[in-house]
Amino acid sequence: MIKKDMIMDKDSWKRGTPLVLPHPHFHLRVRHFLPLHKPSNSEMNLHITMANSIITFSFVIFVSTFVAANGILGGRSKITDVNTNKEIQDLGRYSVEEYNRLHRSGTVKNGGDLTFYRVMEAEKQVVSGMKYYLKIQAFSKTSGDPKVFEAVVVVKPWLRSKQLLKFAPSPAAAISQLVW
Repeated sequence: MIKKDMIMDKDSWKRGTPLVLPHPHFHLRVRHFLPLHKPSNSEMNLHITMANSIITFSFVIFVSTFVAANGILGGRSKITDVNTNKEIQDLGRYSVEEYNRLHRSGTVKNGGDLTFYRVMEAEKQVVSGMKYYLKIQAFSKTSGDPKVFEAVVVVKPWLRSKQLLKFAPSPAAAISQLVW
């Protein structure tokens, strides 16, 4: 005879005997962990394909969000607020000071001491750090003439380092000086 607190499984009805479990609510716990049926290989492949699709879709969304916010990935992007951007102006000042230091040490030939005036234009590029392309206006201490230079600086904040890669007269400025 079946009592009210006995638990029946699907085969118990055929046998006419109840399933005796150690706890009256044990079947609730077991059902959460046991699958209703074993998935076939094609069903498993479908699950794996769906998981890969979700991961790929998430990656595409992440990259497109980054590109929309920062321009082309790995490409240069123009910095618009150059005149008011303290960090960019400080990088320009650093570039001129580093050039002067290298000139005094004899590493750089055919140059004179320069006085920083301002950064006129700037672009940035994500590399292992941030690479800045600067167009700097400076004055020669010997002649007092304004000159335009192009500088490339790599900043790695996690290492607290700045490195001046290039500092040279701007070819565009040389042409414009010839025209005047």
